[in-house]
Amino acid sequence: SHPERQSAKNCPGVAHLVLLNAVNSVKVKRKKICLKIGHDFYINFIKDDRYTWLLDGLKNTMIITVFALLIGICIGFLVAIIRSSHDKSGNFKIANAICKVYLTVIRGTPTVIQLLIMNFVVFGSVSVNEILVGSLAFGINSGAYVAEIVRSGIMSIDQGQTEA
Repeated sequence: SHPERQSAKNCPGVAHLVLLNAVNSVKVKRKKICLKIGHDFYINFIKDDRYTWLLDGLKNTMIITVFALLIGICIGFLVAIIRSSHDKSGNFKIANAICKVYLTVIRGTPTVIQLLIMNFVVFGSVSVNEILVGSLAFGINSGAYVAEIVRSGIMSIDQGQTEA
């Protein structure tokens, strides 16, 4: 019909141009963000082989975890047996008192404070591997919690079932 209407259908309107501009702006911003993330990743991890620090930290964490777990289970079972034996029969009075103090102090002190005391007070004057210090500190801490878990499991068994 009218040539003006025909050209208006083929020519993009202002709203269409604004929408195209917004889409292109978002694409440019995404591209800049992706490039910045890639650059930051390179600077922080790849450059100068910095990822090896993370891998070393992961290795140290796994070593400390395994040794602390072993120490914690051993201490925990020993303390649980002493405490539950005393609760059931009255034996081991001195050992039970020592175990109560151990449980109260360790469970009542924050773990970071225990690590600091172990590193700067107990082993402050001696050159000892930090992984060993961390393993001992976390193992002693874990032992207190394992002891209470095992002791509560032992004490939950009825006397009749224990005798059976």
